[in-house]
Amino acid sequence: MERELRRAPSPAQALQPQLPVDFYFFQRWAILQRVVTNVGLPNSRHTVKVAPPAEVAVSVTPGTLPFREINERKIYTISMESVKNEQGRYAEGQLAWIHAKYKVRSPISVTWEGG
Repeated sequence: MERELRRAPSPAQALQPQLPVDFYFFQRWAILQRVVTNVGLPNSRHTVKVAPPAEVAVSVTPGTLPFREINERKIYTISMESVKNEQGRYAEGQLAWIHAKYKVRSPISVTWEGG
């Protein structure tokens, strides 16, 4: 099984909350990395919750982000596997980091393109 590793987004892309993925013909995997900055409370813990797009398996590592300080940065990785490859389709989902007081959501947008 072969995985395609996508590089971390440019600084301009990193500011975008959306997680766009294009699955091209015969491609089944996509791996994205994102950097998140704690702008909330110090000594807080955020847990991920994913509503994956249809026909896509999504996993996030780590599943919990503990922050000790305000403005502390953490990196997380999103791995996506296309369960079905139907050219011309698209699907939407969502990734959310949840804290007792806050919920930060990022839409996941997936398209399947022909080769």
